[in-house]
Amino acid sequence: MVINSDIQGASGLDQSDKIDVQALSNKYSEEKERRQRADGLAQNEELEESENFASLADDPFVDHDALNAHHPALEDGQEVQVIILGAGFGGILFAARLIEAGIKPKDIRLIDVAGGFGGTWYWNRYPGVMCDTEASVYLPLLEEIGYMPKHKYSYGEEIRGHCERVANYFGFADKGMFRTAINKAVWNDETRRWSVEMEQNRGPKQCKFSLTAYSQFLCLCNGVLNHPKAPKIPGLEHFNGQMFHAARWNYNITGGSQADQRMTGLRGKNVGILGTGPTAIQAIPKLAETSKKLYVFQRTPASIGYRNQQATDQAEWEKHITAKPGWQLERTRNFELLCQGEPADDRYLTDGWTKLKTFAAFVGRSDAPVMTKDLIQEHVNDFVELDVPFQERIRRRVDEVVHDRHTAEILKPWYPTWCKRPGFHDEYLETFNLPNVHLIDIADTKGITGASTKGLIVGEREIELDVLILSTGFRPIVNLQDPDPGAKSNTIIIGA
Repeated sequence: MVINSDIQGASGLDQSDKIDVQALSNKYSEEKERRQRADGLAQNEELEESENFASLADDPFVDHDALNAHHPALEDGQEVQVIILGAGFGGILFAARLIEAGIKPKDIRLIDVAGGFGGTWYWNRYPGVMCDTEASVYLPLLEEIGYMPKHKYSYGEEIRGHCERVANYFGFADKGMFRTAINKAVWNDETRRWSVEMEQNRGPKQCKFSLTAYSQFLCLCNGVLNHPKAPKIPGLEHFNGQMFHAARWNYNITGGSQADQRMTGLRGKNVGILGTGPTAIQAIPKLAETSKKLYVFQRTPASIGYRNQQATDQAEWEKHITAKPGWQLERTRNFELLCQGEPADDRYLTDGWTKLKTFAAFVGRSDAPVMTKDLIQEHVNDFVELDVPFQERIRRRVDEVVHDRHTAEILKPWYPTWCKRPGFHDEYLETFNLPNVHLIDIADTKGITGASTKGLIVGEREIELDVLILSTGFRPIVNLQDPDPGAKSNTIIIGA
């Protein structure tokens, strides 16, 4: 297949190209082989289960003394109408909608291992963290609360604050049972109630507290980005530098805070960040500002589209976005249609996802034919035809932004869009033009070779580091195909 496509580069110039899809497919396969490992998912370990690094999964943000000073939201033997597992977006939305339906806040409890509301936005406080979906769609219950996000793409601190704002507005701010894991939930046919066994971590000064509570309803809202993992690197336990996972950002090491991201603690230090996924895309530009040297260890490059961040214009917000009742639901439905490649109004809602025509391959579309064996290849070809020009545009952007040709080649994503979560950023690629930023390609070695007391080893090269940041993600979703509904949260659930 040869695609004749007009590819518009970042310069705005149209360049008519014929793209040989077979040659491109061969290139994709070659690049995959450079990186693919025989050990698959076994190459990683979850931090909380690690023999050497379990402490890296500890909560660095929780204030145990403050939480212990309050009366617990739930006591041993207590019964409530609804127990919700998770206090992130899913949990707070469930609570809010149940309250709108008539259930009183006093009859609801939200259980979470974190030290507060927010879910993934509680844990992820790394510098530069933000959503990459337009905030008017991404932040829930904006219309009900009457809140205007500060930017087109909200930053993490504002998002976490919004979760707390929702809890306060709907009256369940004091109904969160934090630092608490649900270990087991069993349905009792005779009492028509769930028996929910929990354990609360009350901090290093107190023993863990076990309790059992009962509820008529149990809602599972525990998400997927909640078990940080890291690669099994030989010798990493002997590294003498400082180390932490990006989902447990340690501002005591880097300096600064989520509110003040000037990381003065990194001045004069060699810093390594392992991984180039969505977290690293956002954190790397911030790390480069103060690190003496920043080493970015990359196995598979990220696909970087435009973000075009901007402050929210209040007049635009009031005139074009929130003028009609029901605006957020309508805007969200419009967003979904655009992502599915279906007819929708794109005058006011534009972000990277709505321009990604192949999103429909991921989420489906209402007018898609019933898939049969005979239609599979045609279906694949249709999306390849949509995807190839998009990825070519992404690769051309790398050439247009990154000055060093060798670095630019390493940063190009040679794979179809959905092989790695797409990213959107305004400063990521530009960061690799800075003299203190060094891109370390670990594709040919299929990852990090090993570690020493001084740093990381790639092939025969030892790279000395003062600080190592593991931006290595979470328990993969592919592990969650188990029909057990408690698999995501390590919870045993026994129904009728």
